[in-house]
Amino acid sequence: MKVQTFFICSILLLTAQVFANYKSVDSEDDFYKYTNRSSLSVVQFYNYDKDSIKDKLKKLKKQIKKSDGQIKADLKKKKKSLQSEKHKSKEIKKIFKIFSNSKRYEKADVQFVSVNCSDKDSQHICQMFKINDTPSYVLFRNGIAIKDEGSVAMLSKPERPDKIQSFIKKYFDKDIDKIIEEKRKDEQARAALSAYYYDPFDYRWDYWYGPSWRGPYR
Repeated sequence: MKVQTFFICSILLLTAQVFANYKSVDSEDDFYKYTNRSSLSVVQFYNYDKDSIKDKLKKLKKQIKKSDGQIKADLKKKKKSLQSEKHKSKEIKKIFKIFSNSKRYEKADVQFVSVNCSDKDSQHICQMFKINDTPSYVLFRNGIAIKDEGSVAMLSKPERPDKIQSFIKKYFDKDIDKIIEEKRKDEQARAALSAYYYDPFDYRWDYWYGPSWRGPYR
């Protein structure tokens, strides 16, 4: 039992670390919290009404049992289409989540946020940004939606995942380069400072192990 608990906790911890820059939100407060968490944010607006699809599939299953001939064939096609829609919605979110794991985005602390427009608490957010088609993608700089020619820059219903990458690159590439370079310079400065203050001849007494050579200060 203890081994199983440890294993589950390890998996959850690893998942949290892997997707540290990704968050699915279902309220306006969380939306603003995470779009302001980092200087750069990418927001995905998608549509997945889990309960509605589940109910529809349940009803179709009953109807198929009672039907025959062409009606049964049509209902089966409808069921297949609904299952495909369900799978597509899940894949859209999954791909976006994988994007957040990019080393380049991690280094620049780019925050990835998903908003389900089917959730009652999230509908106001989608209306505010005039989301008519899903999935749609909007970029935020310092909590403010990026505009292009006076209106919010938006990518709607991209044909392929690489279109999302191109959209992010178009507006964020220079910002990401700048953040990564600033972090690199900061790390170099910290390393130089640490090397300057390190003294290998600082002889101290360790409470647990007795005398030891360690000296973080000059």
